[in-house]
Amino acid sequence: MKLLDYFFYKTYCFLLRIKKDESDTKWSAFLYTGFYFTTFIIIIVCVIGLLYDNSFSNLLKQNPYLFTITIGLMTGLALGIRYYRFTNVTMIETSYLATGGVKRIFIDSFLYVAPFAIPILTFILFRLYVVGHFKWW
Repeated sequence: MKLLDYFFYKTYCFLLRIKKDESDTKWSAFLYTGFYFTTFIIIIVCVIGLLYDNSFSNLLKQNPYLFTITIGLMTGLALGIRYYRFTNVTMIETSYLATGGVKRIFIDSFLYVAPFAIPILTFILFRLYVVGHFKWW
């Protein structure tokens, strides 16, 4: 959960440079974090479905749109409660700045790679699990 908080914080800091309005920036960072968390859950479900045939993964295979919308709404609700009721940006910032130098380098490297890797992995694994191959032609 800390890694998700750090992703939210880094997105918030990046967007704050662009927007300059804290409430709009928090909302946008929340939406980006929700999108990436939803796609990460879809990656996990696809990997489990490729390794082990289960009913939860079969729901994704049978109704991918409904499954994605449902997971998106559930993660949006959970993250909304977390970031608007229980956690604020200063708590996340304090936790992030308290981490050690080497650990922060690993966290930062993951957080810079994740926005590019998660959509690519989602495309490949979703196509591989639902369609049977990952080429689009």
